[in-house]
This record gives sequence, C-alpha cells and structure tokens, in this order.
Amino acid sequence: MTVKLSKIISPLYKKFIYFVSDRLALIVFIFQTAFKPSEFVYEVGKDSFLVRKNSSDIFVLKEIYIKKVYGEKPRGVVVDVGANIGAFSVYASTTADKVYAFEPESSNYDQLIRNIRLNKKNGKIIPYKVAVGRENKKAHIHKGKFNKGASSIVYRITGESETVEMRSLSDLISDLGINKIDLLKIDIEGGEYDLLYGLPKEGFEKINKLVLEYHYVAGESYVDLTNYLVSLGYNVNIHKGLGFLVGTGIIEAQKK
Repeated sequence: MTVKLSKIISPLYKKFIYFVSDRLALIVFIFQTAFKPSEFVYEVGKDSFLVRKNSSDIFVLKEIYIKKVYGEKPRGVVVDVGANIGAFSVYASTTADKVYAFEPESSNYDQLIRNIRLNKKNGKIIPYKVAVGRENKKAHIHKGKFNKGASSIVYRITGESETVEMRSLSDLISDLGINKIDLLKIDIEGGEYDLLYGLPKEGFEKINKLVLEYHYVAGESYVDLTNYLVSLGYNVNIHKGLGFLVGTGIIEAQKK
C-alpha cells in the first residue's frame, strides 16, 4: 500500500513543486523587470549580462554574485554543468585559468554565447551545447515557461521540450583532455544523481572540489549522495535551501 501511494504521490509532488515555483517565479521576475524592454543589459559586480524580461536571469545572477551560493571565485580549471546564461562561468572566469561551460537548452545557450562575448571571455570560457549525464544518448529537455533556469531532463514542467545531445562526464573529460578539475559546479535540475553515480570512481580522482545544487527526485536522496561522496574521500557540507517546499539545497564537497 505504501509503495503504491509513493508511486502516486511522487509524480504529483514533482508537478506541484515545479508548477507553483514556475508561477511564483514569474511574480518575482515581473517586479524585477517592470518597465524594461524584452532584453536589456544588467550589471552585477564588474560584469554585464544580457538578460531577458520576465525570466529567471536576474535571480540567477544575484544567487551567484550576491548570495554566493557556489562560493567565492575559484582558481584553476572549472567545469560548469548547467551553465544557463553564463552567470557562474563569467563569475569564475575572473580568477580561473579556464572554464568549460555546458548548457543544452537552446535559448539559454544563445544567452551564454552572447554573455561570453559581452564580457570578452572568448578563449577563457569554452561553451558546449550539450547535456551532461550518465551516458551518451539523445535526451529530451523540458523547458520552464518563465523560470528558464528550471529546464530539466528529469521533470516535465510544461509541454514544451527539445531534443538535445547528452554526453557522459567521463567521456567529456577524456575527449577534452582535462587532466584535473579544480571545481566542478553542477546545477541540472534533478540530473545530478545520474551524472555523479554514472561517473566511474576513478573519474573523481581528477576532481578536487564539487559544488552542486540538489533537487527532489523520487527514489533518490541527497543524504545518500552525500555519503557516497564521503566514501570517495571528500569532506562534505550541506546547505539546505527551501527544504520541504522545493527540496533543494547545496552540497559542497572538498577532497581531504
């Protein structure tokens, strides 16, 4: 009986979370971009970004630059999985040697490219229009109507989706000749479990630090993921987000 209820409640819970958050986000975005054109330049820190009206773009920028949800600016080689419009990639590029930015959703990827150019980061940030997951295949990414940052391969938010290429992180590391990752940042709306559990253990030997946003996914647990990272030799800190409402938070894992 409990199993049957779980199978019914979990999908409904996911739909509720993303339907409500998408609509609540719109209210916030409207206030942020009232009286603005459909696209405009928004300055944060010493950087500038092309952002879209009534979208999550400014919210994402404030999370990274002001709230510093992914920490201070990193050094060395950075891999940004779920790069969105390039907020973290540009933020990190000030101090990093190189940033590999992966973003599969077309409208976000277009903004990523334009923001790389706007901030004159060509060559410093290397963009790829690809999803990163457990395996190499074609995948469907479901788009957020208002919250563009919530586009997900795991959750169906709206009826709109697109087919994208997915690559495993291990193959990307190999193909790109990456010998060491000083920071791996992940924000892929529920896909983080597949990505990390699908990475062979020897792949983690190249990763010094991970910072990822975890999400509610039926059958998965951020506690189990934390324990897995500890077993691989990481010191782990958890920063819970809005908890029960959306089941998100940040996991920060540093090699001992």
